[in-house]
Amino acid sequence: MKAISVREEAGKRIVEKLTGREDVEILIDPTMMLTKEEWESVMKRPENLKTDQFIVKSFLGNVSKQIEDELSRFAKEHNCQIIDISNKDSEFYDMGPAEFLYLEKNALLVATDSFHACVFSILFSTPFVIFERQDIVASMYSRIETLIKKFDLKNSIFTGTIEENVLSNQYESTYQILEKEREKANRFLEKALK
Repeated sequence: MKAISVREEAGKRIVEKLTGREDVEILIDPTMMLTKEEWESVMKRPENLKTDQFIVKSFLGNVSKQIEDELSRFAKEHNCQIIDISNKDSEFYDMGPAEFLYLEKNALLVATDSFHACVFSILFSTPFVIFERQDIVASMYSRIETLIKKFDLKNSIFTGTIEENVLSNQYESTYQILEKEREKANRFLEKALK
């Protein structure tokens, strides 16, 4: 292969070990190559959404009682509905990507252990709290760790309580980093496709 890129530091180490190559690059997820406006152009409000004050709960792993209790407390304090898009019994479980984008953009807060829920929160400047995956099933937390480190988002990691200051996250420096990362990815693609 002429060029290899991955999304996380752990992936880079694995590929380098398997191939003996030292030119593997860590690039942003392809979803981050599109702008906020490009993603907004395809989003759609879910028909069954009856509120404008909500928290998106998006977990791929199990959720402990402590996390459930903390989300309930935070939602009650902010008079929010919790929209659990990962619960098969939720009316929002089988929505499409356009509705997912709407919820991510318009949430008061996104509570997640999902890499892509974090990515879209960053793209839409939506406050979010990252939870480490609670089970052993194919944890992809290394991707999230790389994302946190790259965009300096340590204050978004859940440490036992959801602090009020999570709602005032400023994303100006994040967007500056994102622009540089997009430029880096474009340079990689241009070089790889020559």
